[in-house]
Parts: sequence; C-alpha cells; structure tokens
Amino acid sequence: MKIIDRYVASGVLLTAIIGVLILSLVLVLGNIFKELLNVLINNPDVPILTVLSFMALVLPFSLTFTIPWGFLTALLLFFGRMSADSELIALKSNGVSIPRICLPVFAIAIALSMVCFWINVDVAPRAEQAMTRAIVDIATNNPVSLFRPDEVVDQFPDRRVYVGGKEGNHLKHILVFEMNDDQYPTKMIYAREGILTPDIENSRLLLRRSQQNSTGYRDARRRLPSPAR
Repeated sequence: MKIIDRYVASGVLLTAIIGVLILSLVLVLGNIFKELLNVLINNPDVPILTVLSFMALVLPFSLTFTIPWGFLTALLLFFGRMSADSELIALKSNGVSIPRICLPVFAIAIALSMVCFWINVDVAPRAEQAMTRAIVDIATNNPVSLFRPDEVVDQFPDRRVYVGGKEGNHLKHILVFEMNDDQYPTKMIYAREGILTPDIENSRLLLRRSQQNSTGYRDARRRLPSPAR
C-alpha cells in the first residue's frame, strides 16, 4: 500500500503544483495590471526590482484562490487519467477500496487547508500593508504624475482633486473636495495655483496653495452633484 500511496500522492501533488503555478501567474499579472498599470505608465523609470517585489507581494492573495483551484484541477486530471487507464478498476479488483486509495488525498487536503489558513490570517495582511507602502513609494518618487490636466484624481481615500493644468510641480486651477464616509463632498477648496511636494518620511504628498487666490466653501453637498458610488 505504501507504493500506491506514494503513487497517488506524487501524482496529485505534481499536478497541483503545476496548476497552482499557472493560475497564480494569471492572477498575479491581472492584479499588476489592475493596481500598478497606471503607476507604471506615469512612472516609466520605475526599477524592475520594484515591480518584482510588487509581484511577490501580490502572490499571497492569489494563493488563497489558486491553491484550492489547483488542487481540484489536480484531482480531476489525475483520477480521470487513472480511470481512463483502468487503474482504478485494477486496484478495486485487488481489494483496494476507493476511500483507501484517496487516503493520501485527504492528508494533502488537510495540509493545504492549513497552508491557506496561515496565508489568510498572517501572510496576506502583512503583504497588503507592504503592497500599499510600495505603491505610495512609487507615487512619491514622481508625485506630479498622479495629476493630469482636466481629470479628477480619486486615489486618495477622503479627497477628490481636480487640476486644470500643470507645469512641473506647479499645479493650476486646483479643486479639492473633502469627502465624508458616505463619499459625499462636505467641503470644497479652490486655489489658482499650488505646489506639490512629497513628504517621503511620512509617505504623503503636500499641496501648498496660494492663500490670496483661494476660497473655501463649507457644506458643498447642496452645490455639487452626488458622486457615483
């Protein structure tokens, strides 16, 4: 029975590893295009090591999905091949039941469940924090690239920023909307000109506006249309 156990375990594990690698590659590339594409377009000089580290940080999130998918795919492929080659019939004719054949599969399933649990409760939260810091670091290296003329920047959690034009780090015709928890604007600030500078130590951007050319409007909810949720 040890030979049969090793045969089933090695076949399922090898197929599962290949499936997890392929599915993880697809999901990692998808997440990179979703989270990092705009930053890479606006920052063409981003080092390749930064992109690779971002890929490594995205990997734990994909593993929580690809490990179950890869394991299920491995079971379908491996036992489908065994059935096609009449190996299951041969084992059953020699008195080996299906539950006994699947005993290594149950052990692998328990081990993979523990790995997924560890990724969800420990690895993924830490990777999410590191990924957020990586995006902030890329943005603070060239903060002006976040702002484009005649476009609204919605990458800040409680701000919406509109810029009419820019020259270097000098922004023109700036509208800053402060949002509440329901994503409704509660205050609007206008500045004819402003200077954008990164605060790398605190991982934030500082926008200094010209006081003499600025006006503020409180309770702007009535004056502004409701933003799309």
